[in-house]
Amino acid sequence: MVRQRAVRGRLRLHKAAGRAELAWARAVLEGDPSQAAALDARLATPLHYAAAGWRSLHSACLHRPPRLLEDGRPAAREAVIRLLIAAAPNRAAAVDSELQTPLHRAAGCGHEGALRLLLAAAPVAATMPDIWGNLPLHLAARLHLAAAADEASALSLLAEAPSAAAAPAGERSPHPHCLPLHVAARFGRRALVAALLEAAPEAAAKAAAGGELPLHCAAAGREEGHPAVRSLLLSAAPGAATALGKGCTPLHRAAIEGNASSVAQLLAAAPQAAAIRSSWDAIPLQLALRPRTLEGPDGLAAARLLLAAGPGEAAAEALARAVRNPCDTERALRLLPELVARWALPPAAWAELPGECAGLEAALPAVLARSEGEAALLVGRLPGAAADALRARALCLARLQRRTAVLLPVPALRHILSLALPPPEAF
Repeated sequence: MVRQRAVRGRLRLHKAAGRAELAWARAVLEGDPSQAAALDARLATPLHYAAAGWRSLHSACLHRPPRLLEDGRPAAREAVIRLLIAAAPNRAAAVDSELQTPLHRAAGCGHEGALRLLLAAAPVAATMPDIWGNLPLHLAARLHLAAAADEASALSLLAEAPSAAAAPAGERSPHPHCLPLHVAARFGRRALVAALLEAAPEAAAKAAAGGELPLHCAAAGREEGHPAVRSLLLSAAPGAATALGKGCTPLHRAAIEGNASSVAQLLAAAPQAAAIRSSWDAIPLQLALRPRTLEGPDGLAAARLLLAAGPGEAAAEALARAVRNPCDTERALRLLPELVARWALPPAAWAELPGECAGLEAALPAVLARSEGEAALLVGRLPGAAADALRARALCLARLQRRTAVLLPVPALRHILSLALPPPEAF
């Protein structure tokens, strides 16, 4: 018989199972088969350890990726699981102190082979919630694509228990009422999202705590599968693009992360979302103009998309607030010419803009074509060098007209002057 000493209730078989040490596990079970049902201090059986790995920690948080099981010995681990199931078949669905079965552990750690063996031994475990109300499918849905490219673990669980697609996490969960679709959407799992929507199309419009829809979860994602996930969710629930969840729309989520690809998708689906204010009275553009966001890889592109979506007065207010912020960067100032060139602003909105705006001369032709009154307001906010250049060119035109005795119409003169200014970088 193999000698062993219990540490925190763990016997040698717990450790051998967790490390996939097949020879040790077989030797222990040959000496005392009842060890297959032994419990540690947390009521975990050796099968729990075989499913998740030695020293594997499990988190109830569905918004963070788990620690994956990468021991390089899948065949040995599956052999240990078969050995333990044969020794104690009635313990295949046993729960630990967190009400987690071995299937929860395998699903949360991304071991597909272990998951299939445990599903075959105890199919009922696929519908058993843990202490937080999480089904194994909730835990399998949060695996990264890089770790489970074919998403086979979660799809196997869904095939075994289709009703799990619409099963929310419990009240005790850190994310109450969160569906597997919320989790899969957060991590950009395209195939799983498609399968979940096929099993429960209504899940796309079901809210977790705070009103958060699956589209909110996918809005900020940058993984390879996220664009396809957003398209699937928008097709299943078009109204989700303008829904408030935790005080904001999906477009707010994309804007605050400076995710230009997501901003473009969401604006195409619901252009009116650009004018929706959050519970703290911010339009998406205001969030996109934060210094941290603008400094991101495509933060400026996301801000430009939102600026083009308008509405003009709200965009001017957001940009004016951004450039007045002493912590802001110069990137926000680059958007001013685009704002005034695109949108007709009332005098009140012009009054919100800074006194001298570098680069504003680039917008002069577009503003003049729209309104002479607005063009006068713009000229009053040109930086000193640009204003001097404009004055010098006006004097040159006046002298030329006197010498040639050819008087040009005033609108033509203004148009020529607006085009005669050098580019902003020349000053």
